[in-house]
Amino acid sequence: MHRGNRQLALALGLIVSAEILVFVWRDSRSLKTGFNVQVASPRIVMLHISNSGELAINAESVPYGHLAGRLRGIFGIGAKGFLYLFPENDAPVQRIADVIDVAQRLHSENMNIQIRLVTTGSYIQPSVLD
Repeated sequence: MHRGNRQLALALGLIVSAEILVFVWRDSRSLKTGFNVQVASPRIVMLHISNSGELAINAESVPYGHLAGRLRGIFGIGAKGFLYLFPENDAPVQRIADVIDVAQRLHSENMNIQIRLVTTGSYIQPSVLD
């Protein structure tokens, strides 16, 4: 019996050692170097608010009354997505607030829309790149 316990312990030790070697070998094969770059969502939704308060999703003009329905069609129920909100410098503040309210209402309908505000200050000016 004593000899059987030693053999069992040796076998378990070899199995554990083999598993550790497999994990180490697998991680060493996928050595990560360089800069981590993530691919953006295949559908980027940009909501533009003009100085006159007009709305456009990407390049499509959308009346304010149709905004909620249009966003439902884009994101779907239970979907998760980012809405990039780009108001021009002199866009009416009330229109910006109205758009945020629409997104919050949709969020309460199990649509996980997250708003990302993009301002003109967010852009890198070409002179900075030179």
